[in-house]
Amino acid sequence: MNGISAALHEHLSTNKWQGKKWDFDEIIGKTKRALGHYSILVISGFADARSDSDKRYETFIDKYSRYSKTDLNGKATLVQDDNTGILVINGLEAEIGHDEEHGSILVIGLERDTGLKAGTDVSHLEFLEQLKGKDVFSFYVHPFHYRGSGPILKRKNEKLTDLASYLNPVTGIEVTNAEACLPFPLQHINANKDASDFFIKVKRRFPHLVPIKASDGHSIWEIGNISTRLSYINLRALDSWDRAYTQIKDRFDSLARYYNVSDLEPKIMEKIYGCLGAARHATALTLGRKLRIPKTEEDW
Repeated sequence: MNGISAALHEHLSTNKWQGKKWDFDEIIGKTKRALGHYSILVISGFADARSDSDKRYETFIDKYSRYSKTDLNGKATLVQDDNTGILVINGLEAEIGHDEEHGSILVIGLERDTGLKAGTDVSHLEFLEQLKGKDVFSFYVHPFHYRGSGPILKRKNEKLTDLASYLNPVTGIEVTNAEACLPFPLQHINANKDASDFFIKVKRRFPHLVPIKASDGHSIWEIGNISTRLSYINLRALDSWDRAYTQIKDRFDSLARYYNVSDLEPKIMEKIYGCLGAARHATALTLGRKLRIPKTEEDW
């Protein structure tokens, strides 16, 4: 009863079509081993100039399973058996802007079969405008790593301009990202430290901000290698997204108020898992896509 673990940023696969090979029960089994039999798993698709959603959550959640699945208003699914209660939530990572205005925002709790306008022609403020009035959670992910929003946020903070327009609408900032643990490329070698330092710097002005840690996993093996710990939620009692949203928001609010600065940066084992996962992802991107090794498809 002392809390649950949440994998808030999991893509499942590097590759657009790998979903055909996903086994629902295998993924739930890995989630239970990594996070516990009662936990939260967010399946995050992508939105960019190519599409407003690649529907990874939909591809996954519609697969056959021996578990009981209870739909929560199209935004999440409660997966259960006698000793399991895993809340699987629809997530979407949007890549927005271009050049120094680029960034990535993760949105959790979108309704299935919907998306968000994203891509190089969509600014941060235009993207955040789409979230108004929606019962979703949003986070700047890997802000100081590849295609992160850190540069524009840092610039706004240094110039004391309209930073509030960028931070007030979001739930929080990803202060530890497993992919960012790999010290490459060199210009992003301190990506996680820069993210936690920035969070601490702006936290006084924006007390609502929540610090999260996540795997940013692109394989089944990476699920839950780095997770965020939340106070206890009775997952079996969640019969609607409204109830789930209220419970999770309360836990995020609590995390925003009570956290240890020492916990913001990754621990040794988190760094090891993060580096291994990032190396695997980089290999899939380079060898799989560039050299067209068999059984690979266009990266997504």
